[in-house]
Amino acid sequence: MGHRVTAEQLREILAVARKLRISAQEETDDDYVDLFLRAALALEDRARQLAFHPYDPRPLELEDQEMRAALHRPVDILC
Repeated sequence: MGHRVTAEQLREILAVARKLRISAQEETDDDYVDLFLRAALALEDRARQLAFHPYDPRPLELEDQEMRAALHRPVDILC
């Protein structure tokens, strides 16, 4: 999401997570229970991230760009 998230959007994300957790309680197949719980956890984590670490649309500073270029420089492993 490239924009500010509203409280209503966070509530909607958490509502879907709640429905997934309810479905997990009602399901008898362990594979589906695991799937529902992992999806709910991922949504809850994403909502937490959006709430406490909102997207910053500012471009990277020049110093950050130079650091990233240095970190992603190809390495020759042949001797």
